[in-house]
Amino acid sequence: MDPSPPEYSGDLLCGSPEYSPCISEGEVLLYASCPTRRSEGPSPTGVYTKVFDSTNVTLFNQGDEPSYDRQGNVQGSVAILKCRERVQKVEALLEGWIETRSLDAGASETAIFKHEATLWDAAESTTQQSSCPDALDFSFTFPSTFHDGKETSPLPPSYSSAFFGMSDLNARCTYQLRIVITRRAKTLKLFTKAQVLTLHVNYHPRTTTSNGVCAMQNSALADIKLAPQPWSQHSFSGESSFPIQCEFFMPALKVFGIGDIIPFHIQISSRSPSLQHLLHNHQQQQQQQQPASSRSPTTTHPLIRIYLKRVATVTYRDKSVSRFQVIGKGDVPPLPVTTDSEPELSFSISGTVCCTDDIIQVGGFHAANLSVHDYLVVEIAPGDACHPIRCQIPVRFVMDSFREE
Repeated sequence: MDPSPPEYSGDLLCGSPEYSPCISEGEVLLYASCPTRRSEGPSPTGVYTKVFDSTNVTLFNQGDEPSYDRQGNVQGSVAILKCRERVQKVEALLEGWIETRSLDAGASETAIFKHEATLWDAAESTTQQSSCPDALDFSFTFPSTFHDGKETSPLPPSYSSAFFGMSDLNARCTYQLRIVITRRAKTLKLFTKAQVLTLHVNYHPRTTTSNGVCAMQNSALADIKLAPQPWSQHSFSGESSFPIQCEFFMPALKVFGIGDIIPFHIQISSRSPSLQHLLHNHQQQQQQQQPASSRSPTTTHPLIRIYLKRVATVTYRDKSVSRFQVIGKGDVPPLPVTTDSEPELSFSISGTVCCTDDIIQVGGFHAANLSVHDYLVVEIAPGDACHPIRCQIPVRFVMDSFREE
């Protein structure tokens, strides 16, 4: 057998095909990235100055509020405006800690880190200058990790629990810059007095999602059938008192930017008349509550609730306490009308869910005895007589959304 490859005619060879971001006639779009509502944007280049009684503290490369990224560099200057001849020492400290309080788990405080620097010391000054300089520079760098005595964890972001109403759980991750100025007393020069200037700074480590959120181009079910890989399926069902089967579809990559709009699709089926009766009765109740001019014979308000929730858990002395807050609500379209005579009910709806604007600024994390996790919750309320059917899916939010260049 001749091992040489067959001969090809030059007429059969062609150049590379032309590519376009727009689909042509006869083509079908299988996957696309959704537009985002938030982007990382350029780093700030301004200055932030806090004015105290006789001292100004300035932070460089900042916006309206001091905020630093992962391993961010805290650079600034201390301007002492009065009584510099009595200044004995100027120190700067950058520190962070986790503070938790709960009626059940007690109170605890965990140090994250503490960086100190002496900016000027009269006793160690090698110059002939009799008074402290009018401006002193400082520089610190946020560490990437910390050790709480048991394990090493990434530095947690600035965080403060925000539970509505009276809550027995409070948790905070706090970072602050302190400037300590020690002066001689005006009369008794052997005595000194320390002035402590405190600035709270935010630590917001930025992470970007590795992919965009899959977009729905046609109907959700058609998109899932054409390209099932970007989607994940979650099945759950009701008990014997409310026998329904639910199939919930959402993007398979469960890491989202805080500003992402998350699409979903849900299918509900039941052979029991309970769901038909429930939908039919609910439609009648809603129509009775609406003005006659706004009644619709083809739609009704949804019985399905889809929302995002954040759960904070504090563990201390073998006790754990968790509290949650709703951080986003889904846009669920009206359910189709059904009648009691239908032998089997099966319907599908599609919608979106996203975080409420400005309700959270950081993603979830775990550090020391505090953990913060996020979930997408699907809830179907069969009525007052039965408990809601609920499916809770872990998700993760990060600071920035994926953007194609």
